[in-house]
Amino acid sequence: MKTEIRKAILGDEDGIAKVHVQSWQETYKGLVPQTYLEEMPSQLNERISNWKKSITNPERITFVAENHKGIIGFVLFGPARDPDRAGFIELGAIYLLASEKGKGIGFSLVSAGFNILKELGFKKAYCWVLEGNPTNKFYERTGARFSGKVKYDEIGGQQCKEFAYEWENF
Repeated sequence: MKTEIRKAILGDEDGIAKVHVQSWQETYKGLVPQTYLEEMPSQLNERISNWKKSITNPERITFVAENHKGIIGFVLFGPARDPDRAGFIELGAIYLLASEKGKGIGFSLVSAGFNILKELGFKKAYCWVLEGNPTNKFYERTGARFSGKVKYDEIGGQQCKEFAYEWENF
């Protein structure tokens, strides 16, 4: 079975939550406190519950990437959480298991979301990317540009720097 990109449905929340935890542990090692990453599996039930709510929220759009291994990645778009982003949609999360990176799956997830968003009348999107994230260049390859905006967010008791990337007329 090749990788299929499809809209998330109820029942996908377990797979999404597992990818969410595993991909954080793979991607953010050394960027956020190790204790935070190690504690993530203990929060799996809470994450499953949150993803179930997200999937059924009509203001959010979630796509999953699935193959013979099950769900291997996902993308989430939703209303902008930042007050200075009127007219933007936010790419709130995109995660892919490390073993699946470099195969075009992330690009397919973003494209699937953008296609739906265009139909809904959106033209601009943004996301926050953690400093040191090894996939920063991925966003540029999808057409995003660093906006010049920076913020600090607390993750596991540590202040982490994030950069805003924007897509104009995606």
